[in-house]
Amino acid sequence: MKIPPHIVQRYLPVLVVVFMGLALWSDQAPFNDPSPTENTAREGSATKTPGGAQPSGFSEGSKNQASDETRMAIHHYNEGNGFLSRGDWQEAVRNYKMALRHDKHLHPVYINLSSAYLKGQQFDAALETLNTLKEMEPDSPHLYYNLACYHALQNQTDEALTALKQSVQLGYKQFDAIRQDPDLASLRQTDAFKMWLNTLG
Repeated sequence: MKIPPHIVQRYLPVLVVVFMGLALWSDQAPFNDPSPTENTAREGSATKTPGGAQPSGFSEGSKNQASDETRMAIHHYNEGNGFLSRGDWQEAVRNYKMALRHDKHLHPVYINLSSAYLKGQQFDAALETLNTLKEMEPDSPHLYYNLACYHALQNQTDEALTALKQSVQLGYKQFDAIRQDPDLASLRQTDAFKMWLNTLG
């Protein structure tokens, strides 16, 4: 059937827009939301990553524009969160390392990897991970929170309080975690911490 020219001219712009929209939509494959859905203790973790921050998700661009490597990184990140939430820090470490092999620039992975190491009392590995992140994102409040936990677990309370103050100065707001996190137990016993805590309101 031949379509009359006036019909073609009338609807052609609409059809062009529709087909362009379909073409763009087909190229945008969504991936899993990197934000964990379970209770978190530090940024990005789906469990007790000694700390207390809820992540807002990755900032490395739109989800719909993520590369295949980034999608695989996020997949392993989410897997690691699941293992960490069940207390399996070793499998969590394995998945976080796989995530970083796919995309070493996803900063929340470093936070959770250090948290998994702390859970397993792998203190040297935790510190190395945090130092790596410090080179990439020196103003991360969650980085300094985890450093505070690391130092507190080592009974280095002066260093722990310094790191915790830095975390709050950079925007860390999980004050309940600061008051309750078991990794900060040694720090909370100090007079210096108690005096500083009173300033938080």
